[in-house]
Amino acid sequence: MEKRQSYKQRLKIPIDNPSNIPLYTKSGLKLSNGSTRVVIGGRGPYVEFSTEQLVLSNISIPKDKLHKLRNTQSYYHEYRTNDKCYVKVYFQMIGVQYADYKAGYWYVDPELLFLEDGSKIIGPLYKDDKDDKDDKNDPEKTLFD
Repeated sequence: MEKRQSYKQRLKIPIDNPSNIPLYTKSGLKLSNGSTRVVIGGRGPYVEFSTEQLVLSNISIPKDKLHKLRNTQSYYHEYRTNDKCYVKVYFQMIGVQYADYKAGYWYVDPELLFLEDGSKIIGPLYKDDKDDKDDKNDPEKTLFD
């Protein structure tokens, strides 16, 4: 039987506390030297970074998004990582109703972030209960399994 896990159970970084754990893209590009917290809002979780934590030399604004810099009503400015992963990095300009995003902070989807060892910072949505049981106590286990 599979059990749905919460974001807190799935994440390999602290949700509510600052972290000094460096984060990377799938290709190994270092994106940050830590994070401030994980915001869980109406559109799922996002890892929050201060400007000091982000490796700014590893991101840039796509040419087709430069026009947003002039718009003072934009909720965020879009950046992308300078690697083949092209991870979207949001710089929040204005708060929103559906999540506790703070103006002046950066946000990235945790599904796109990795630890130094190459593992994702967020685990699977479902965990198989059988992983936690002793096989001899598992009623679904047969002699032929």
